Amino acid sequence: MSATKTTAERNKAALAEALDRIWMEGDLSFVDERFADDYVLHNPARPQGFHGPEGFKEYVGMLRSAFPDMAISCEGTVADGDTLATRYRWRATHEGELLGIEPTGKEVVMSGMAFLRFEDGMRKEDWFLDDFMGLFAQLGVVEPPTA
Repeated sequence: MSATKTTAERNKAALAEALDRIWMEGDLSFVDERFADDYVLHNPARPQGFHGPEGFKEYVGMLRSAFPDMAISCEGTVADGDTLATRYRWRATHEGELLGIEPTGKEVVMSGMAFLRFEDGMRKEDWFLDDFMGLFAQLGVVEPPTA
C-alpha cells in the first residue's frame, strides 16, 4: 500500500480525532477547524436539525452538560469515499438537565448509528440515529417496552 492515505482512510482518522477532541476532551475549537460553514446535522430527535459549526456545538453542549463524563466508543466504521457509516455506544452519568429532565445521577448507555459526509476534508453533513427511547427508559422517564 502506498504512503498516501485514501480519502476513506483520512475520513476515518478525522472521525477518530473528532471523537477524542470534541466528545472526550470538550475541545470545540476542532468544530471550527473541521466543519463546513454550511454543515447540517440531521437527527429525528430534532427535525429542524442543527446548522453550521455553531449548531453542532449546541448539540455537543446539550449532551455534555447533561452527561459531563461521557465516554464514546466506535463499534464499527465503514467508509466509501467521502461517506462514513459508524456504529457507536456511549456511557455516562446523568448529572445535568436534558430536554427538561432533571439530573437523575443514573449511569446510562446509549447506542447509535451515524452517516457522515465529508467534502474537501471538511465535515459537511451528518445523519445521527440515537436510541433516545432506550436512554429515556434508563432515566425512568418512559416505561421500557416489554416483550
